[in-house]
Amino acid sequence: MQWLWCLLFIVSSSFLPLSASVNSISINSSISINQTIISAEGKFALGFFSPGNSTSSYLGIWYNTIPKLTVIWVANRAYPVPKGSPPVFRVSEDGNLVVLSGREVVWTSNVSDISASIHSADAVLLDNGNLVLRHGEDGDVWHSFDHPTDTFVPEMRISSNKKTGKEMRLTSWVNGEDPRPGIFSIGIDPNRLQVNLWKRDEPYWRSNVYATTSSYATGFESKLGFSAYFSFVVQDDGEVYLVYSTSTNTVRSRFTLAPSGRIQLLAWVQIAWIVLWQEPLDTCDFYGYCGPFTICQQYVSIPVCNCLKGFQPKSHNAWNVGKWTGGCVRNNTLSCDNGDGFVKYEGIKLPDHAVTMRNKSINECELECFKNCSCTAYAYENVTNEVTIVCLNWFTELVDIQSNSFTGRVLYVRVHNIKLVDDSQKHKSTHIRKSFIAVGVAIVSIGLLIIVVFSYFWRREKLIRKGNGVSLMGHLGRNNQFS
Repeated sequence: MQWLWCLLFIVSSSFLPLSASVNSISINSSISINQTIISAEGKFALGFFSPGNSTSSYLGIWYNTIPKLTVIWVANRAYPVPKGSPPVFRVSEDGNLVVLSGREVVWTSNVSDISASIHSADAVLLDNGNLVLRHGEDGDVWHSFDHPTDTFVPEMRISSNKKTGKEMRLTSWVNGEDPRPGIFSIGIDPNRLQVNLWKRDEPYWRSNVYATTSSYATGFESKLGFSAYFSFVVQDDGEVYLVYSTSTNTVRSRFTLAPSGRIQLLAWVQIAWIVLWQEPLDTCDFYGYCGPFTICQQYVSIPVCNCLKGFQPKSHNAWNVGKWTGGCVRNNTLSCDNGDGFVKYEGIKLPDHAVTMRNKSINECELECFKNCSCTAYAYENVTNEVTIVCLNWFTELVDIQSNSFTGRVLYVRVHNIKLVDDSQKHKSTHIRKSFIAVGVAIVSIGLLIIVVFSYFWRREKLIRKGNGVSLMGHLGRNNQFS
């Protein structure tokens, strides 16, 4: 009978909860509350957690060596396990990963292309934080990195495919205690190789234009002693993805889309996460703050919003009270002949909706725009700081132009009758100078008046105090004389 007891032990042990000392889970193994899977080098952990004061349970992945719970991925973020229901994570008989609330499946990896017979399947937690589902000879069939939540870590991808429409975005939490999908998301525009941040479905912020026809990489150095690198990879099948890597694994860093709508780069320093970079931050960072055909110039001009040359406010009344979202309109309609010209702007963030024109010289780039009556602007720029020069044309309203002296580019805006625009601008500049002079004289005059009034009262008060002092000293003197 000894063989029977051995058989029963082997069968029953396959249904026991998994030990926390391993980095994988296999078919019919499971983990429940207060149990974790640890990656091979101990960098990441997978298990159930309850954020903040929440009583619900979520399956997540977090940094195992950082004392502050920092979750980088959540499986059942939209379907939490409620209080009182035992949460269970396992590899099911059909080869999928599942999260159970009691006996109810609340989340699944939902791999549909599964072999008829699954002899072996397991899920392994890697040291980069990626959870991988493997099906024996079929290899890897699912990655948590392909289903990001709110955090972007090294080796993870954010991608978009203009042919299939498939994309991978980050989506914020509702708040710090609720991992459900929030109102902010961030992803890639595959047509312009720029990063877009949306509030619900409306543009909220965007990066610079990295328009190029080939893959592109850039990087920056941190004062913390590590470098970060970003690569836009353009593939033949239409997919464009952004991948992030660092020069060292000794510094923990991550990008997180906060519930407030800011994308932040953070690094763990001793006892806390330090914000190294974040956007949007300033007024002009917010998408289209000044409306179409305007330039936002924070720290440069007052007001921050100004019409482009050859344009005027769409509504002067709204403009005068600081309501700029309506933007500006042309002073003169384009004639689509030799009367049109281009106004040059330097040191700016290029507008949204750029269209890449392939294999053009700078003259051809301008001509391409000039001969198309719908073209509103062009740029011929080394927009990626590499050897590739790209011709860009715009065929819509020019939106989200921002003054940027650090990473700014050159833009040529199409106007009718460039001479009239120049003369108008000279007149406007003269008027502005006169206005500034008048305002300056007024301010100086008021300042002098205040100084004169203040001096008068200060001198009068001093004389009064001096008079009181003389009277008192005289009185005391007299008392001394009669003593």
